[in-house]
Amino acid sequence: MDRSGLVSVTVRSMVPSEEAAVRHLSARCHPGTPLPADGWHLVFPTLVLEAEGRIMGSTSFTMAPDPKRGFVCYGI
Repeated sequence: MDRSGLVSVTVRSMVPSEEAAVRHLSARCHPGTPLPADGWHLVFPTLVLEAEGRIMGSTSFTMAPDPKRGFVCYGI
């Protein structure tokens, strides 16, 4: 099996200096959808998918208390 095209990817927490790259990627992937307010990705935990030094994807989430289930995780 030829593995010469494989790329190593890393999933990690976004650092504040990457918010602009995450916003740019969101705008490119979801044209016409309003972007969250500036700083939104810093308030809600955001994970990024990095490959070859570039942000290739992201997801944000929050945990909220739920009286019946303990906590609920909401994500986008």
